[in-house]
Amino acid sequence: MKKVKGSDFFCGELFPESTSVEKTEALPNSYDWGDLFERLSQSRFRSKFRLTTKEIVYLKEKGVDTIARHAADFIRKRLAPAVIPNDGKQTPMRGHPVFIAQHATGCCCRGCTQYGDIFRYDAQITLNDGLLDTEHADIKAYLDSSDNISEYTEIYAGSVTAESPAYSTTAYVEVFDPEDIGKFVITRAISSGEDMPLPESGVIIDQKLSELLKVNVGDSITIDSDGRHSAKIAGIYQNYVAHFIYLTPAAYEDIFGDEAEINTVILNLEDNSSAACEATMEEMLKLHGVSAASRTADVKDTYMHSMERVDFVVVVVILCAAALAIVVLYNLSNINMTERIRELATIKVLGFYDIEVTTYLCRENIILTAAGIALGCVFGKYLHAWLIRSVEIDLMMFGRSTTAMSYAFSAALTVIFSAIVNVMAHVKMKGIDMIESLKSAE
Repeated sequence: MKKVKGSDFFCGELFPESTSVEKTEALPNSYDWGDLFERLSQSRFRSKFRLTTKEIVYLKEKGVDTIARHAADFIRKRLAPAVIPNDGKQTPMRGHPVFIAQHATGCCCRGCTQYGDIFRYDAQITLNDGLLDTEHADIKAYLDSSDNISEYTEIYAGSVTAESPAYSTTAYVEVFDPEDIGKFVITRAISSGEDMPLPESGVIIDQKLSELLKVNVGDSITIDSDGRHSAKIAGIYQNYVAHFIYLTPAAYEDIFGDEAEINTVILNLEDNSSAACEATMEEMLKLHGVSAASRTADVKDTYMHSMERVDFVVVVVILCAAALAIVVLYNLSNINMTERIRELATIKVLGFYDIEVTTYLCRENIILTAAGIALGCVFGKYLHAWLIRSVEIDLMMFGRSTTAMSYAFSAALTVIFSAIVNVMAHVKMKGIDMIESLKSAE
């Protein structure tokens, strides 16, 4: 595959060569866009996305600023919400330049954000304990000579227990060369959003782990792995799945008192298709010293499958909320109608239309609905934060942001539920027998 760098990918791979699109200066200069586009160009799946003539014409007509606003709106509505019922399916494959760009850059769903924006490697190879020098040499020779392996790095990875006075949980310690980690894993600071380099001393941990352990930058945690060791937190980064503690070889030796032994190879492939990746891993598994191999895309598929359970929970919560709203409002309307039946019959006898009587009867429901929406917009933010943290498991973190569209959808659903009750009340009110109602005793 042809390799391109920097903006060559953006203008040459995403756009046809014959297309001339004016560049924008809106992108921040502090980010290494060249490295990002070079990495994307190595993925055949991402590289196949190109704008069609219709989308190019649309881009030119609307202008880059308008398209950028559309992109921000799509991200806010489809990726930012804490729970996305259709995650993995929320971004169409065509129809708008932004959709194409999202798929081309791995920003189309939450799963692609973790396994694409944070984890930027295609496969992981696990080596045997007590790896011989000859076996290590054979593995490196294969890695260097394989046409399908574009880059790789050797690391130490191990499972540990991370502890603090408040909590303890399982985490993974991974020792990276500070020059290599940015090619395979993005450690983005939660405070600034900037890429966080590995510190010379101490460790960096993910946001969810810091919340579980109730620690912050400058605090220390205990790492239990063949002994208990204290490590100072030098930074906290964004992560959504599992817990990873990253540190340099020098920091590892300072904390654990031993050198980190290489036991894992993470690599990127020229062709990351299932067949090509499987063929490469089969070849590596034939080498002495290689015990296991896994493809990042397969791990992502497992994660996406597990998220389908969240879809069911969201549907159940919405249905329960609808049932509760309908039952409460209908009972209020029914009681109101029963207690005021002579009054309603009198109003009908006086010549009021049915819709006017219904409006008079359901005024209380309308007021309660408006009050519920107002209170929900105020207290819903805090209820949402509590609910999201309640449904999270230790090894997974959901997004916690609440967008304006979330409030709009909630208000719209509340209005719909109230309207259903009002329609039911209207039907029942039309069936009132005016003569019998007026005959009834006070």
